[in-house]
Amino acid sequence: MLHNRDEILEDPGAMLYRKEGGLALLWLQHWDTDAQISLTGLDPYFVEVCRRVRLVVNAEDCLEAIGYPAMKERVAAKQLKGNLRDPWVPVNIGKGDPTALTVSANGFNYRQVQRILFDRNLERPRALRPLPNEIGADSEIHMAVLARGQGKTEGLHERILPLPNSIASQLFVLQGEEEEEDRVTLGSLSEEMVKLAGEARKILRQAVLIFLLGPENTDFKSKGADTISGDFDRKVDARYFEHLFAAPERGSDEILEGWQRFLKELAFFQADVVWKSGSPPRARRELARARSEARLVVGLRKVLPEAFSRIDSPDGGQ
Repeated sequence: MLHNRDEILEDPGAMLYRKEGGLALLWLQHWDTDAQISLTGLDPYFVEVCRRVRLVVNAEDCLEAIGYPAMKERVAAKQLKGNLRDPWVPVNIGKGDPTALTVSANGFNYRQVQRILFDRNLERPRALRPLPNEIGADSEIHMAVLARGQGKTEGLHERILPLPNSIASQLFVLQGEEEEEDRVTLGSLSEEMVKLAGEARKILRQAVLIFLLGPENTDFKSKGADTISGDFDRKVDARYFEHLFAAPERGSDEILEGWQRFLKELAFFQADVVWKSGSPPRARRELARARSEARLVVGLRKVLPEAFSRIDSPDGGQ
C-alpha cells in the first residue's frame, strides 16, 4: 500500500482524496447527525465505520452495545458503486461505469477466481502486484469477503490460492509482447476449462433428472439434481487450478485433453452414484437408466470429444 500510494493519488479515478491530513479512521469523527463525509476530506486509505454503535459499561459493570439508526451511509460515495480505487478490490471495467466486484454466497469458487485472475473486463487490484523484491518467487493469493445479501450477510468467504512463479510471472510481470501473449494464452485456456466444466455439469444434471423423474416429459428445471451437480462442481473446484497451473510446463493442448478426461470420468462417477442409489419410477427403472446413460454418453461425446478419443466403451473402459 505504501509502495503504490503516490500512484493512487495521481490516478484521475481517485477523485479528490486529500494527499495529506485526510481523515483515515472514520470512527474518530463525531457522528451525531445524518450528515455525510465527502471523499475530499479523506485519506485514500481511510477505514470506514458503517454503523452507529457505542460500547458502554452499564450499572452492573457489564459491557453494553448501544446502537442508533442512520438514514444515510457515512461516506457520500454511493454513486461510485464501490469503485473507490481501493487497493484490494477488483473493478468491473466492461460495459457502463466501473463498479466494484461483488461476491455472492458462492464465495470464491473456481469460476469467480478465474475471473479475478484473467478476465479482461476486470481490473485487478494493486494488492495483487508483486513488489520488486518478490518477482521470481512462488507466492499465494489470499481472497476474503463478507458477502452481502438482501438485508443480511451471505457469510464470510476466504480462499488462499498458491501461485507458482511460472503463473505469477505471466499474470503480473508484463514487460514485453512475449509475456502478454503468454497471459492471453493462459487466460483463454482458463476460460475454455470453465466452459467445458459448465457444459459437462449441465449434461450430468439432465441425465440425473431423466433417471430420477422418468424419461417422459422430464422437468429439467427440477431441483432434484441440485445435490449431485453441486457435488460435481466442488470436485471440479478442487482440481481446476492443479490442471490450469500445469499449462506452462505441459502445454495447452495436453492440459485440455487431460481436463476433458477428468470431467468425463467425474461425470460418470457422479451419475453412477445416482444410478445405484436413486429411486426412479419403479415400473420404468430400466428404461430410465438406459435413457439417462444415453443422454450422458451422447452429450459428453459432443462437448468432450478428446475424452473419448481412445476408449472403446462409454463408461471409460479401454
